[in-house]
Amino acid sequence: MCQTCKKSSNGYLKNLKPTKLRTSNYHYIIVAVTLAFLCMYFVNDVVEDGNKFIFYLPHEDHFRRPPAVFLNSIEYSQDIIKERKQSMAYQMDYSCEATKNDVIFSFQYVRNSQNETYNDHIFMLCDSHRAFANTEIIYNSDEKIMCMEEYAGTVKKKIRSRNVTIKAIDIQLWQTIQYSSSSEHQSCTIAHAVEMLNNKWSV
Repeated sequence: MCQTCKKSSNGYLKNLKPTKLRTSNYHYIIVAVTLAFLCMYFVNDVVEDGNKFIFYLPHEDHFRRPPAVFLNSIEYSQDIIKERKQSMAYQMDYSCEATKNDVIFSFQYVRNSQNETYNDHIFMLCDSHRAFANTEIIYNSDEKIMCMEEYAGTVKKKIRSRNVTIKAIDIQLWQTIQYSSSSEHQSCTIAHAVEMLNNKWSV
């Protein structure tokens, strides 16, 4: 009950002596505990989001995985899937900068909570900082070049087209686009990436 008020005989509160209300020390303790709890909640949420993608360097086990899976039309239409794949693309871009690799694949990531490898048909072309899903090569130039390709210590020479064009979902734009290689090196990288995702870059 308010210390400066008491109930009069007619049942209403009557102010007896106006004084300045003093804030109890318990008030500060309650506020501090509440803020601490909220901070812990939000920090844990950020940490969990940040650890959803555990990155692994190229490994021989990656040659023994199944072919990557295309996003279907139902997944493509869902905002939650869009957010997750764009979050993955952000992590891939970071991995590009950290490793200085030409390409990063979705199967290089593991969900920390379930220890489950991602197997989306997604790769990032590091020099352009663009991530692509459901990639298909729709044009190969007749002019050929020799590509030197490497993954997990395995090196191969491959005869590739000098210029390639792909049809894919641009993860950042979340639109189906066509993209043409800007250099011979990029042509090699794209062709190598598609073969790796389709598990056709045999050892």
